[in-house]
Amino acid sequence: MAAMVLSACRDSPAEVLSEASVAAAGGDLVAVQALFSFASKQRIKRRHELPDLDDSTPRTEEETWRDLCAKLTFDGRAIESSSEEIAGNYARVIARAGPEDRDYYLRKEDGAWRIEPGAGARFTREKRSVKGQASAPVDGEEDESPGAEDDGKKAGKTTESALE
Repeated sequence: MAAMVLSACRDSPAEVLSEASVAAAGGDLVAVQALFSFASKQRIKRRHELPDLDDSTPRTEEETWRDLCAKLTFDGRAIESSSEEIAGNYARVIARAGPEDRDYYLRKEDGAWRIEPGAGARFTREKRSVKGQASAPVDGEEDESPGAEDDGKKAGKTTESALE
């Protein structure tokens, strides 16, 4: 019954992000994890099963989730979603975190929106295909290829997620 009530509360990508931010601010790692895509959870799990190739201090899965929680909050408080844009099965939510805007990407998975770090390029491709502009830049963006680098400070002008 509780799962049905929770899923009814998460109808839009902005609502999912808001719920994750509130859970992160409250330190509820289980609730935060439930709002991430299956693929994201698997990537995090595999990252900790592989040997550390650069000899840095090994991090635990819990530390990684805590780092993600910190990126879902600002000064320990929940962030506020200011806009969302949906393109097919992907969405971008822009949220206010103190003085700056951050981009967050989500994907529809089994009918529910889930947070998907690194989905910016897929969102842009989906947006282009919806507009029928598979090879043209979207809204004046210069380079949206997966290898394009951006400092992530220009909200709405990057495919890099605030969670990366």
